[in-house]
Amino acid sequence: MKHLFFALFILLSCTKDEVEFENKVLLLKLDFVTYAFEEGIELNFDACQTFTIKSTYTQPSDFGSVNLSYEELNAPLFDGSIVWMGTGSRNYPGTMTPNSGFTTTTNAMVQPDDTRFMQVDYVNDTIVQRTDDNTVIWNSIKNLELTQQYLSTNPSAKIYVFNYTPSVGVGDPNEWDYYIFIKN
Repeated sequence: MKHLFFALFILLSCTKDEVEFENKVLLLKLDFVTYAFEEGIELNFDACQTFTIKSTYTQPSDFGSVNLSYEELNAPLFDGSIVWMGTGSRNYPGTMTPNSGFTTTTNAMVQPDDTRFMQVDYVNDTIVQRTDDNTVIWNSIKNLELTQQYLSTNPSAKIYVFNYTPSVGVGDPNEWDYYIFIKN
């Protein structure tokens, strides 16, 4: 019965033409301080060419959380806890492939226009154009074969940047990370 409701949801959320292609989101994790690519994962979804990131944020008084979802499918993209004067952790995705498991190429792709880099503001549940220098983010992912495949498959794709801060209050930037989302 649950599968029937899910199938109906997909059919109501997307047109028939949208249901017939492979739908993936590439999720890459970068160190907040060094911008080094650490790990990543391809998330597979059914249906929908459209892609909207929805956030649910619980402000930490002691403990809080941030949840990002693929709004059109109500499917998880990221879930992590936030601890005041402590350190939370990423709960979803559970495990990711380390950087050594990703194929790289020597032919780096030219950096997309800055208007394609978007900041996920999870506190206000908004997506805004990034005003920071995107070069350091791009330099960390430009040689990944999957980055190039995703942007070649979807030449107008946005590059969503999410700054996960599991520690707040005093907070330690060495515990923070950037997560990059690119839809194929």
